[in-house]
Amino acid sequence: MRRWPLRGLLAFVCALLCSAAVAQSEPNVDRLGLVADRISYDADAQTLTASGNVTIIAGERILRTEGLVYDAASGELSISESFLLEFSDGTVISGTRADLDQSLQDGLVEGFRALINEDLVIAARGAQQIDGRYSALTRVVASTCDVCTEDDIPAWQFRAQRVVYDEQTNIVHYENAIFDLFGVPVFFFPYLRHPGPGVDRASGFLAPDLTRSSRYGVGAKLPYFWAIDESRDATITPFITQNERTIIEGEYRQRFDSGALDLYTSLLPSPRTDEYSERWHFRGDGRADLGDGMTARTRVELVSDDEYLSEFGYSRADRLPSSITVDRFQRDGFWIVGAATYTSLREDEKQSEVPIVLPEGEFYEVIDRSGRFGGTLTVRTSAVQLTRTEGRDSSRVSLGGGLERSGPLGLGVLLRGFADLDADIYSTNDDPQFPSEAVFRLRPVAGIEARLPFFRSSDGLSEIIEPVVQLVLAGEETRSGDIPNEDSQQVDFDETNLFARSRFPGEDRYEDGNRIDAGLRYQRITDIGWAATATVGQVFRQKPVDEFASGSGLDGTTSSTVTAVSLDYRDQIGVDARLLTDVSGEIARSEVLGRYQEGRLRAEGSYVFLRDDGEEGTPVDRTEIAFRTAVPLNEWWTAEGAVRRDLEANRYINSRVGAVWRSDCAEVSLSASRDYTRSANVVPTTEYALTFRFVGIGDTRRGGTRRVCAAPQ
Repeated sequence: MRRWPLRGLLAFVCALLCSAAVAQSEPNVDRLGLVADRISYDADAQTLTASGNVTIIAGERILRTEGLVYDAASGELSISESFLLEFSDGTVISGTRADLDQSLQDGLVEGFRALINEDLVIAARGAQQIDGRYSALTRVVASTCDVCTEDDIPAWQFRAQRVVYDEQTNIVHYENAIFDLFGVPVFFFPYLRHPGPGVDRASGFLAPDLTRSSRYGVGAKLPYFWAIDESRDATITPFITQNERTIIEGEYRQRFDSGALDLYTSLLPSPRTDEYSERWHFRGDGRADLGDGMTARTRVELVSDDEYLSEFGYSRADRLPSSITVDRFQRDGFWIVGAATYTSLREDEKQSEVPIVLPEGEFYEVIDRSGRFGGTLTVRTSAVQLTRTEGRDSSRVSLGGGLERSGPLGLGVLLRGFADLDADIYSTNDDPQFPSEAVFRLRPVAGIEARLPFFRSSDGLSEIIEPVVQLVLAGEETRSGDIPNEDSQQVDFDETNLFARSRFPGEDRYEDGNRIDAGLRYQRITDIGWAATATVGQVFRQKPVDEFASGSGLDGTTSSTVTAVSLDYRDQIGVDARLLTDVSGEIARSEVLGRYQEGRLRAEGSYVFLRDDGEEGTPVDRTEIAFRTAVPLNEWWTAEGAVRRDLEANRYINSRVGAVWRSDCAEVSLSASRDYTRSANVVPTTEYALTFRFVGIGDTRRGGTRRVCAAPQ
């Protein structure tokens, strides 16, 4: 536990001076020294006097003053001039004078001032040490703000008639304390306490949150944090609303030697009528290290009704996952087994038709890297069972393996060859569209890829141009009509999967037939920090793949053209653009993301266009823009804003404006936001929020530290 610096002053100075003046015990320090312009010792009076640039060094602690007197007969020490005591941890104590008694445990310091952890300053008219345990301060000012002149007004400060610090419990007690915001008294506390400096976790109230919503009116949260022990804590938060009842929020966290547990819940009690029932939600996350590289993970998320989370601002999710898994990841492979279910909050989706995944497992292993079989040999297997209370049940077991080899051909050509073979067995029940008997399927794929990179470097510029051609031969898919598509319904075609063996995200569908994937990649890097990359590519097939949707860009014999461009300048500028154009040159999908940051100025924007594919994925054209920014107005204030708009429907999706005041010791944020979404479960909502955060008490200062110059009352 950290010792209060005042006692350190009394004990080490007294012991240090006693050993220098008379033959008393040496202090327990690595080195000891007393330096002054003048040092005298009166043997008859048994007093030692030091004056003029007095410096006492004891280990890593240094005391500086202009004069002191030690009376060996009475054991009293008097520091008659202003003094400064510096500790190795950055703590600094100063005073105008100090008197210590013979016990070396009690004493009085006038004009007391302490800078602790380079954050918290405590200034007082007087400070007294009592029984070696308590430090009592009178007429006190405490703050972490930079206050160096009488005209400066701190963002916040405590003023108290009396403050007592208990060294054993490391708790600071305030009597008749006033809390000021920007010089204005806000709260009066007959009694108040908070943890002492250096305490990472301590029980007590946290900063409040104030909001106003068009749904529940004015809302206020006052969290209470309970530090149960070193590995457990809990937070209880009353969420008081104007138009609804008080919601009780609870959070529990526990850390184990080999795991962790996090629980979060909220409860809106029902009124004393039969018309309403309790409303609530629960989320739990757990992790346990089982040894030998195995880890168990679990997540549970439940809610009382579809509207609760969005109504009170907890979440905008439309599905809540619950799962349990056990996995093991190693250098040459992994395995994972588990189960999952989802709670649907969508108005057009029945919960009875949402599948329960039980069980699900996957295994992958690199059998040989030595090339003994002609390359790197891998084996994989997976299985899944989907069960619904209403509708189709299905299961799949897959087993497969692959062989891959890479190497140079000559003349700068790099070759990669691969061959995969997977076998699946499907079983489907309660769906007349699919056969009830087991369905067997083989998925053979083989291919070869050739790259020819060209590199040039000169005058701080490096460039790489790399044409890539891939020939893929895949067995014909003949059983897709007998197999339900559970995991491969949404297909995205872009530069990341231009050379993938199959662009379906799951196992229920695979990309059959023969094809050529062709592309060109370009990269440019300069010494001053600019970097640019570009990719363009296309797929050419022997015959169309019927399973791809018409808007995917992969449904014909010639695919849409994929184009991607990225431009970056250090960490300041970034632009990413993607374009998908069909064979006629029309744009099927486009996306542009941009960012700019310089100091506190930040700006991010995006544009997305998705053309109608005529099917369920995108039944109508969709065009959206989004923009958010933070603009510094001066040293303290930053304006923030964000907007997202649907250009096709000519309406806003959401918007937000706000202002943040930041200093070295506090942060105040005021914002207004509007969500325009409307559905059976969600109505448009306007919210206002006011948040305070105080640095130095229950928090950590961001960035550099600043010496505080607060003065007592």
